[in-house]
Amino acid sequence: MSKVFGKLFSPGKLEKDLAELQRKAAQEPNNYYLLVKIGDLLEKMGRRQEALKAYRQASAKYTQKGFLVQAIAVNKLILRLDPTQQEIHDHLAQLYVQRDRLAAELEARDKGLSSDYKIGKIHWPFIPLFADLSKEELTRVMDKIEIKQFPAGAPICRQGEVGEAIFIISHGQVEVFRVNNQGNKIHLAFLQEGDFFGEFAFFTNSRRRASVVAKVDTEILEISKEAMEEVVKEFPPVAQVLLKFYKERILDTLLATSTLFRSLSKEERKQLLPKFTLEEYP
Repeated sequence: MSKVFGKLFSPGKLEKDLAELQRKAAQEPNNYYLLVKIGDLLEKMGRRQEALKAYRQASAKYTQKGFLVQAIAVNKLILRLDPTQQEIHDHLAQLYVQRDRLAAELEARDKGLSSDYKIGKIHWPFIPLFADLSKEELTRVMDKIEIKQFPAGAPICRQGEVGEAIFIISHGQVEVFRVNNQGNKIHLAFLQEGDFFGEFAFFTNSRRRASVVAKVDTEILEISKEAMEEVVKEFPPVAQVLLKFYKERILDTLLATSTLFRSLSKEERKQLLPKFTLEEYP
């Protein structure tokens, strides 16, 4: 057995894998996740500074393109190798909070410039929960996030478990399914990068109504209930942001499954949400 593992992780094998990843990265310059994989391999090889360089390149690329969730994930890797770089979360939070103004400034700057000097428009997507936080609040949430890796086929959360965390997919794909009383598996959804799951059990202190499994090798950002309570204790207004997030998720789910509204697109449902109010009754 030791000979098998020796072959799998021999210096020659790792060098060959690194060369292959670097070749792919050169061929696919817009596949920034290859830079992350290069950093992972360099770290495994003990080449820490080179790994940090690869991670920083990936973070910069994700940030420039407005991929906030992916940038957060890479920044967590950077902080694991170099805990002194605490300002990277603060910088990313500043960019996201000022996303509309910065996008307008860059667009104005690019006017009249040749293509060689244009930065290009950064599209920062609207991300539920994060979008309504201040810079300081978002920075603290980023600090509390944990990054986890799941190989294809691995369970991420199981039906019937107590919901103690919210999850965000930073890379990969997951399947959401439920097992009925007859023991039959019922497929509910496939979720992609940037999608949230686990929020309903999280907010209602209930057990999870579905299971989630990684369809491919998947990277997840996890925010635990304990961590979020610490953020709320430090920044009380975050409680209202969480409540707003929860109400919008409930309404969107109701609209998506309603016979009357399920034909609407995600964007159309988003525009319709402000017209509804949630009423609570004892």
